[in-house]
Amino acid sequence: MGHRRFYLVALILVTALLGTLLLWKGAREKPANVLLVVVDTLRADRLGCYGWQEETSPNIDALASGGVLFEKMICPVPQTLPSFCTLLTGTYPLTHGVRVNGIFSLPERAVTMAEIFKEGGYQTAAFIAGFPIDSRFGTNQGFDTYFEEMRSERPMQGLKKGEDGTFNWSGHSTPNFENTADIVTDEALRWLADRDDRPFFMMVHYFDPHHDYAPPEKFRAAFPHPYSGEVAFTDDQLGRLISELDRLGLSDDTLVVFTADHGECLGEHGRYFHQGQLSDAALHVPFVLRFPGRLPENRRIQGNCHSVDVMPTILEAVGLPLPTTFEGESLVPAFEKGSTESPPCYFESMYGKLEIKNGLSRQGMTHGAWKFVYNRLEEPGTGRVLQGIELYNLAEDPEELSNVEGKYPEVRSRLHGVLQTFLADHPEAEADPFVPDQGTVNKLKSLGYL
Repeated sequence: MGHRRFYLVALILVTALLGTLLLWKGAREKPANVLLVVVDTLRADRLGCYGWQEETSPNIDALASGGVLFEKMICPVPQTLPSFCTLLTGTYPLTHGVRVNGIFSLPERAVTMAEIFKEGGYQTAAFIAGFPIDSRFGTNQGFDTYFEEMRSERPMQGLKKGEDGTFNWSGHSTPNFENTADIVTDEALRWLADRDDRPFFMMVHYFDPHHDYAPPEKFRAAFPHPYSGEVAFTDDQLGRLISELDRLGLSDDTLVVFTADHGECLGEHGRYFHQGQLSDAALHVPFVLRFPGRLPENRRIQGNCHSVDVMPTILEAVGLPLPTTFEGESLVPAFEKGSTESPPCYFESMYGKLEIKNGLSRQGMTHGAWKFVYNRLEEPGTGRVLQGIELYNLAEDPEELSNVEGKYPEVRSRLHGVLQTFLADHPEAEADPFVPDQGTVNKLKSLGYL
């Protein structure tokens, strides 16, 4: 009887332990929440986790130390709307058709990340800080909640309100043009408090590092350049958001993804802002993921990757199916390998051709340490076409000061061929045209886009 009692007790203990393990496993496998944070106009190299020495980003740095950081992500276009369309669809601008701000709308045929999450039973919400991704441009597809009420009063780049009390940008009239990071965070926190029990996909957009640079005085006084103050203010508000996840007990079940739509030139070799710019200051964006217990911690991933990879990476990381329409690559395998396959990364600027109408289109590829840019100028009124090639060795010349296309003809020819093959494989699709009113035209001009 003693042995029998011992075995019964042992069986009960083992059964209880297995039950506990199964419950834990089930809890870990429940659908994950996703918080996607996209900061407008944020250079990767202005963050501590990417080597910046000023204290601009303690909260972002903490995300990186607790998760995975990709060292070199390239965005497709140094403009908000086309880059967001790539983030949301996992397709290149050539495919989704949105090449510049303000005059295109993401077509309904596009399959967005929000639509996939919604179909998967998620509640979806977005909190928007800048008019360039107003719902009239199609970026709200799949979101149950799309907060876009612009409340900040400050004008953009000298833009003034008209007699009717509205700002005008690229033909669109709107009472205000942006939301500062505190407004966006307040709305996101309010939604988190009121959400239901379903898993969520939430996108939070911060616009503050966009020019004009006007951080709150506390942050303006702390840094020699107001851009750094804007980054620090945004980081501070992101800290509020992350703290609320912690307070609500959501952090362990939430994949946090942090990136930017594009960067910003701050005077390097005479270049400012981002429209039309193809230097790495405008193209290199941060990409950080944190998921406690499911992703490695303090892991840095070498090699190039592209914003088109964000969507498939998020979907695979949380176990949702990938649509057949996406063109990027999931970067999940790189979490363990520590490097990407470093494929060629495409980028472009149609700012000259489509916005300011000077006939200039610029397209290029980054491959390994090399960066190739093909410039094509169709002279208005003459029919003449001028071409120019730029080639930079980023390992030896990270500031892109020396065009070495004449020094390395074989590299130039090879990368030109890579670009031509890519363009042949990605025929240009048409987005839904958006005919702006005069207010929207004026607003885009205020941002330097038209």
